Amino acid sequence: MLTRGQFQCGFSKYAEDMMQAAKECASTVSDKERKELLAYGMQLFDKNEAAKGHDKICNELLSDFPTILAR
Repeated sequence: MLTRGQFQCGFSKYAEDMMQAAKECASTVSDKERKELLAYGMQLFDKNEAAKGHDKICNELLSDFPTILAR
């Protein structure tokens, strides 16, 4: 969801330590599971964006994850 938000919301910062943690986590699951998890995260972002609106979901992500995302 955060990765989708990064691109959809145009965030300029995405914490390197979070990217590293995601890579390490991804290496513990199969390719199929990884694809399913990524798809789920994108769907979750899209669902929230449709329900709340683009600006609101982007602002919520910034508020909820201030050490990970920034504009």
